[in-house]
Amino acid sequence: MPETKSLYRFLLDAVRVFKAINDAINSVFPQTSSLAVTEPIYKRVTAFKERVENIGEERKVLIESGYGELVEKISEASYRVLIGFLSYYGEDGEAVYRAFEESLELPECSHVVIEDFSTDSLTASFLIDKHRPNRVMILTLKRRGRLPGVYRQVINLRQPDKEDAPEAARASLEGSLDIDHFIRGLGVFSPNIEVEVIECDPGDGEASPCFDKLLKVVEEEYNRWCR
Repeated sequence: MPETKSLYRFLLDAVRVFKAINDAINSVFPQTSSLAVTEPIYKRVTAFKERVENIGEERKVLIESGYGELVEKISEASYRVLIGFLSYYGEDGEAVYRAFEESLELPECSHVVIEDFSTDSLTASFLIDKHRPNRVMILTLKRRGRLPGVYRQVINLRQPDKEDAPEAARASLEGSLDIDHFIRGLGVFSPNIEVEVIECDPGDGEASPCFDKLLKVVEEEYNRWCR
């Protein structure tokens, strides 16, 4: 995220400044001890071009130079979870949408973003690009003949071949809000990202218990990052 990059670059620029000051002091007062703590990281930093855009490399430099704890704190401070609700018409979809509405009543928190994915996979892809989250969670209700409960699955989205892409996206773009159609479409528009799908399966019973179960998932994320 932009703010994270700025923090990393600030640290790297600070090391350069300390090095320059230290060199100037040593040129005037040779007996002054050098700032040895800056040497390892300075040597690594100067190997990179100005304004390195690869934040992964910047993190690596800082961690290998002994700033791992600080990097971890920066990462946690900018961490963002995008929770998208996928609901549809009928009693089943109503339970999901109620959980979405209740989630919006939670106090605002920069670490947890709540969105309605109940449009199509293309719109959801725009929302993912907008928020640039560290994690994407998709909450929905799906009857698959399982015991009642909440089921989680991490999916690595893969872009289909060009000739298969129109068919993969078709059902979602034509209005289907089924999670299977949605995931296939999202693979077309947001390939190579990881999403966590959380399905509430009410079994053969009513959908209403899924309201509390899905809301609990959101509250757990909120308590983890926002308390």
